[in-house]
Amino acid sequence: MFAIQDKKKIIKEFFEFTVLNRKNIYKQVFVILIFFLALYSLFLRLYSLGEQSLWIDEGYSINSAQSILEEGHPIFDPEGGTYNSGVLTGYLISFFMNFGFNPFNPWVARLPSVFFGIAIIFAVYFLGLKFFKNKDIAFWSSLIIAFSEWEIAWSRQARGQTALQFFIIIAVYFLWQGLKKHKPFYFILFCLFFIIAHLCHPIAIAFVPSFIIILTGYIFFGFNKHLLNKLTAWLFIVVAIIGINIMPIIFNTETYYNAYTYLPYIFKYFLSLVLIFLIGTAWGIFFDKNNSWVVFFIFTIIFFFLITVIKYIPLAHIRYLFPIFPLVIIIAIYFIYSIFQKLHLPLKFNSLNYILFALILIVFFFDYLNLFPIKHYALEYDSPQPNFKEAYYLLKQNKRGNDIVISPYSHLSKIYLGEKGISLPISLSGKKEDLENIIIKGFDSFTKTEIIKNDESLIDLLNNKNGFIVLDKMSVIRIEKQFKIIRNHPRVQEIYTSGKGLNRIWVYQF
Repeated sequence: MFAIQDKKKIIKEFFEFTVLNRKNIYKQVFVILIFFLALYSLFLRLYSLGEQSLWIDEGYSINSAQSILEEGHPIFDPEGGTYNSGVLTGYLISFFMNFGFNPFNPWVARLPSVFFGIAIIFAVYFLGLKFFKNKDIAFWSSLIIAFSEWEIAWSRQARGQTALQFFIIIAVYFLWQGLKKHKPFYFILFCLFFIIAHLCHPIAIAFVPSFIIILTGYIFFGFNKHLLNKLTAWLFIVVAIIGINIMPIIFNTETYYNAYTYLPYIFKYFLSLVLIFLIGTAWGIFFDKNNSWVVFFIFTIIFFFLITVIKYIPLAHIRYLFPIFPLVIIIAIYFIYSIFQKLHLPLKFNSLNYILFALILIVFFFDYLNLFPIKHYALEYDSPQPNFKEAYYLLKQNKRGNDIVISPYSHLSKIYLGEKGISLPISLSGKKEDLENIIIKGFDSFTKTEIIKNDESLIDLLNNKNGFIVLDKMSVIRIEKQFKIIRNHPRVQEIYTSGKGLNRIWVYQF
């Protein structure tokens, strides 16, 4: 039996653990919740991962990965040029494809995106905690990211979007640390992770003006919490806006009018989030002295990134906005949290106020969330996802030895059938000059595939050869004349179609 002294010692230790260390236990609750959150979000991202068909851009990533496995590096053209768009993504995908790749169930090629999709949850928690020193803001920001349908959808693609987003978040953190602590080591790490982000996806280049403006301000003004009160920072922003808008004159660079693509989409699908972000930004800068600098820092990154994407990136794709999504979420959560603090509603973990706070966040973000596993996720309207898998499976079942396959996407023919077929040239950018360059070159650069150079060549193939033609709605729009030739040719018959809008796909036999 225990002595009296032993019993007292045990009771004392139990009391210290359960009562005196209760605060530490509450701190650990959030860490535990984050891990459970990550586990469930991993399930959402892995569920039927290979079910959905590959789409056009995934095909380019996988084509690059196959070239790495076959040639040692991503071959771009017959002269041995390198496919430099998302080169690190190609190497990551090729590593996982070593374990067995089936194009009709391409889950292994999508695993890198799953990995970074989960890593983003922890990165957002870490960033929110470092920015605002608040575990509630950090936790709820990471929760929104974990269940965001947009985040989940891109975490299930064999593309570099989630890797780009993760490394940009890490780069932003080290830039912030460098500004605060004035240590070159942090700036070196910032540069390193930004380069890695760019190797994952080239749209990272659009962050350069944001970072240059921030670093220029740092060089001239240093890190000064009272800077905003003097409106010096806003003057600096005005000068920066003027500067970025006169760049075309100074450097004789081309500008674009992509606002007509981005702004209607943003205000249609993200209107409430954008309004909360803008109000939260104004609140943080003008009414929250403790966090004015960090809010200004985040706003500067987002604002100049948007200007750059809208004015200086030639192609307009909604997915180009994906890298800044976590930063927008963090500011939105920060603002809602700040309102509770301003109303003197303390947010303790086991209080009614906290439950109300949680309900408001869930209701507000509900349209952006997906809480249950589904097999098919729709990306943005300008990222069409026809059912290439089913179309090419039909070809695989019915194609005979001498049949040829004609498609604008020879890289998909190579992936699904193991043969490139013949390429029907289209301009992926929609620009006439890009199509002319392809025809002059005489081959598809991604797969070294022979192209059909003119209408006469197409008619000759339809008259004298047997085979199949795979077309989607996007290609039909861009080859209207050739599509009429195909549809009206007496030897051609439609044997398969599915989907609506830009997701429509046809298979023809001749």
